[in-house]
Amino acid sequence: MIMYFVGLWIVLTLLGGESQTIQSFNDPFFYILGPLFTIDLLRIYRQSKRKRAEQQ
Repeated sequence: MIMYFVGLWIVLTLLGGESQTIQSFNDPFFYILGPLFTIDLLRIYRQSKRKRAEQQ
């Protein structure tokens, strides 16, 4: 869901749209949350990979 939202956000921005809400690539909030989401997704992926290895 997050990937869809960010992808849509990128496409609409490239097409020239401007956000009427707080989301913007010029907003420092984006540059703080982006890496945090990435780190969290990597953590979840590693946990699921470890669980699968333990089950086998």
